Amino acid sequence: LQVNVTFFNHCSFRCSFEQLCINFANEQLQQFFVKHVFKLEQDEYTHENIVWKHIEYNDNQRTLDVLATKSLNILALIDEESNFPKGTDTTMINKMNQVHGKGDVYIPPKNNHDTQFGIQHFAGVVHYDSKGILKIFFKDANIVLLESKL
Repeated sequence: LQVNVTFFNHCSFRCSFEQLCINFANEQLQQFFVKHVFKLEQDEYTHENIVWKHIEYNDNQRTLDVLATKSLNILALIDEESNFPKGTDTTMINKMNQVHGKGDVYIPPKNNHDTQFGIQHFAGVVHYDSKGILKIFFKDANIVLLESKL
């Protein structure tokens, strides 16, 4: 079973930071569902010695780890790169490639000139355009900081 969020599957336009955030939230919702409907229930059955047929399910925890949980995750790398005065979308992509390029969740650009990277989400692969992500991230973070001082 999967929660099917319509906008998640494919972007008919260039997906960027905003869409990455939306899809990250959807991943968290999916993990909550999987944890409470499958993981915890089956653990309880085992604990109570209830005989049942084990239900197979797709666990998206690795995607959450790469996006935000483990050290050097995608969001942390974007944040880190946005703090460097000389940080660019290219240097950000290079860091993501270096840290996550050999895994099965992050899909690096096809060549050094490509600005798109992919993420294997529970609903499928979504490609994001890195152009402008640092600018968006920096601008949005500053707006939040300014509003928090009110």
